[in-house]
Amino acid sequence: MHVFDFIPGEVNVPMESPDGELLLEEDGQPQMESKKVYEGKITIRIPTQIERLEYSQDVNLELRDGELVAASGTTQLIKLMKIASNHIVDIKLKRIDTDYEINDVETLNYDKDATALLGKIAQKVIRGVALGNGSRSQ
Repeated sequence: MHVFDFIPGEVNVPMESPDGELLLEEDGQPQMESKKVYEGKITIRIPTQIERLEYSQDVNLELRDGELVAASGTTQLIKLMKIASNHIVDIKLKRIDTDYEINDVETLNYDKDATALLGKIAQKVIRGVALGNGSRSQ
């Protein structure tokens, strides 16, 4: 099995008022902001080429010039989150705002900002990783 360490960067999350209310746009959609929510790392199992192609087909995604065409709709989002969750080998994360430690997939899936993070992981899984580029055999 080959793995790599995913270091979370900024993710798009809904903006909240100081009292925890969602801030909405004029059309009723949440206002979004890009910010770093987690620190630490997640060890991800690298998929085989066949897995990558099956995932792309299953989620109705396309790879164009090596880039994943973003999914839309709740069904695709659920599939992407399952793909990401199934490739997580180890988690050592901490929420920056609360210092809460997240050390397993189940706990991560309860966190309100996990959707954005799991989406980024799923995109990385489907795009693939060049062996030797930060990857290792485990």
